[in-house]
Amino acid sequence: MTNVAKILVNKWENVEVTFTSSQKKIFENVRNERETFIRYIYGIRTDYQGYLRRPDHKQEFLTQCQIDLNSLEEDMRVDDETKCEWHQRIFQLEESLRDICEHRREDTEKERQAIISDGWLQDRVALLINHYISLLQLELDKFVETRNTLKNYYQAMEAIIPEKFEDYPRLPLLEIQAQEELKASRTSSFKNTPTNSAKVRSRRQSLHQSDDGDEQKPRIPLVSRRPASVDFLLPGQQPKKDQKKAAQPKKTEAHAESPMPPQDEDEKIMFDAHSFVIHAITSIVSLYK
Repeated sequence: MTNVAKILVNKWENVEVTFTSSQKKIFENVRNERETFIRYIYGIRTDYQGYLRRPDHKQEFLTQCQIDLNSLEEDMRVDDETKCEWHQRIFQLEESLRDICEHRREDTEKERQAIISDGWLQDRVALLINHYISLLQLELDKFVETRNTLKNYYQAMEAIIPEKFEDYPRLPLLEIQAQEELKASRTSSFKNTPTNSAKVRSRRQSLHQSDDGDEQKPRIPLVSRRPASVDFLLPGQQPKKDQKKAAQPKKTEAHAESPMPPQDEDEKIMFDAHSFVIHAITSIVSLYK
């Protein structure tokens, strides 16, 4: 019994150390994500403001027209044909300036759409969701390890061989686009932008240098970035065939009102993950009542 107690103490200490160190690492990652997000937003805003202030040729057309008008002789300015010619030239100048403004507006809109469709924000939000799901997984793992330690202790007191426990319930993480595909999509979007801005490219790619250095390791269950619904299932549990019937509680049963799931897809994923953990813990506890 003494040896078993020492083993269980060592196991519990390892669980505590793993739980604490993993939490610290996740909280550090969350802080890094916040700093990265602030730097990225500031850099994009600064670069885009600089892009809006880019020079054009409107002033050159206007200056040349002014020089030509000032060089015109005084007696020629009262001539009707000269007046008609200059009216036509002013109209052409207006059309030229309008074309420059239209092209500039179109290029600016393309640049804005390229920034929006870059996918950087969506990937970072998915990564942040994975961090919080990992925190939920840590809490669930600690609860299961606590249950297993206590059960092993009481089995040892009764001289019963400890049984093999089932696999831990696992929360699926959001699948994030592979770095090679992500870099290729960014490169193509940069080439399609009218400015092909080196500042924006270097700023975005520098924020992903740390991610590019990481090897692609197999991870625990992954789901798509924007799933219609995420099935958080316990080991051995089958997915629900009729979700509409399952979602409607029986009127005869007294139950506490559950909060309504949020409408936002990202918030709904976290809501489902939290509900899964609560359900898993409740299921484990109910086995020993």
